[in-house]
Amino acid sequence: MEKDGNIVVEVIWLNKNVESGKPHDIRIIENGKEYFIEVKSTKDDKKSFFEVSREQWKRMKEKGNNFYIYRVYSIGAEKPKIEEIQNPAKLWKEDKIEAYPIRIKI
Repeated sequence: MEKDGNIVVEVIWLNKNVESGKPHDIRIIENGKEYFIEVKSTKDDKKSFFEVSREQWKRMKEKGNNFYIYRVYSIGAEKPKIEEIQNPAKLWKEDKIEAYPIRIKI
């Protein structure tokens, strides 16, 4: 997005043409600040567990409040539901979301 010839918001869709393998799907730069977004979708309309890669989990912890998961339910339906989850790693630490299974490496 531009305003008066200056880029105000830049949206980079990493998987536009093919899966990029990056630990997030979208990167947004707004006023010099970066935001990272991972989109998880399902045809189902119920809350359910979804897969998160090790690299995605590391990125979530690293980026904190600048990392979001957008959970999309009822994909392909007339009115899909979208849930925004900011800083999922912190929410997990605070016991506000569940994450299973847990794998431990020593």
